[in-house]
Amino acid sequence: MKDSIRFLKYIFGIVFFVLLLIGTFNWFIDPFEIYWTGEYKPHRKIFMKKVWIFKAMNVRKIAPQSLILGSSRSMIGLEAEHPGGDPSVSPRYNFGVPASNLYEMLSFLEHSNELNPIKQAIVGIDFYSFNIFYQGNTEFNDSFLLKEGDSQLLSHFRETMISLFTLTSFNLSKKKMGSMGKETSFLNGSSTEFYKYTQRYPPGKSFLHNQKNYLSVFLYPPPRYHFCLYDQNGENPQMQALKKLVNLANQKRIDLRIFIHPIHASLQQIIKYTGLWDEFEDWKKKLVQITSKQTLDQNQKIKLWDFSGYNIFTTEDKTPLESLVPTMKWYWEAMHYNYKLGDRVLDRIYNYKDDSRNTPDDFGVLLNKGNINSHIKLFRKQQMKYELSHTKERDIWFQRIKQIKMKRRSSDCPMGSGA
Repeated sequence: MKDSIRFLKYIFGIVFFVLLLIGTFNWFIDPFEIYWTGEYKPHRKIFMKKVWIFKAMNVRKIAPQSLILGSSRSMIGLEAEHPGGDPSVSPRYNFGVPASNLYEMLSFLEHSNELNPIKQAIVGIDFYSFNIFYQGNTEFNDSFLLKEGDSQLLSHFRETMISLFTLTSFNLSKKKMGSMGKETSFLNGSSTEFYKYTQRYPPGKSFLHNQKNYLSVFLYPPPRYHFCLYDQNGENPQMQALKKLVNLANQKRIDLRIFIHPIHASLQQIIKYTGLWDEFEDWKKKLVQITSKQTLDQNQKIKLWDFSGYNIFTTEDKTPLESLVPTMKWYWEAMHYNYKLGDRVLDRIYNYKDDSRNTPDDFGVLLNKGNINSHIKLFRKQQMKYELSHTKERDIWFQRIKQIKMKRRSSDCPMGSGA
């Protein structure tokens, strides 16, 4: 009996020692950037993996008052330290997460606000994420995030256990050690240099690859290969999440500024070729309905901006397919704009003027019930003009769309909307 107890003590001692070593190693390497001390330096380059978990932990340490939310477009294209931001509302943090949808953004905002009151949130949204068949971040788990009334002590304990004593954190620590000098993100959550080092294809092929992805992964995700705005009850979960986000902003007095990303004109043509242009317009009208009471008054705290459409930025000539070097000034490829265009987005949102940047008045329109119909009509005219100069691409995309629709499991949306 005594030998058995001694053996168990020996085993527990070894386990405890190993955990202590792992915890010490992870604390020293700090893969989630939560154990550093000293002055907060927003532009310190960092290693960042498991992005949504990383940022959910990091906001406890940074304690931001202002957030940028959205998909990888927000993460890569928007600089949290933009000079137009109110200096009294700081720190500012980019909580952009690849492939995130409105439900996830709402969860990130709730979590951050529970840790430290948020005064301002800038939210970038995408049409494709409102497809009821689109699945966003497969690793996302909202049980990890704080909601109103949750115990911060329990949440902090859970994060400590994950950051120090899990295999995930241990593997991330090892990867961080091997990444020295190759970091592409900043401590403020922005990753404006990310795309310089992560392209899998030459610039010309990268543009085409992302056009294809937009069609077959985002607009028509497998296995349904279908796009529908509404379910059998005439509802859209992402629109419900947006309503909750707007209500949260009203309740917590958060300065909320929502914007539609400046997607490249070629992607908007793909939306049209798929037969989804009516849904695209209906989507914008629905966004206006959700935010209309706020946006009718220019002095209100909740605003909706539209940066899509056909302007000197979104109609930029794409990098030629055979090109081995990038030729585009505003875009990394079809789906992601760079910080130069992102700065102009934030110029408009912040009402900031920079003499070195000329931003035309037609880039970024503040939407409300009074101008949405005329705004849509203008877009149609601009689209016709663009299409006349890009007729060769239409037949190619029609053929690709036909091939994808052949894989479709069903042909009708629950409420008869979609394509």
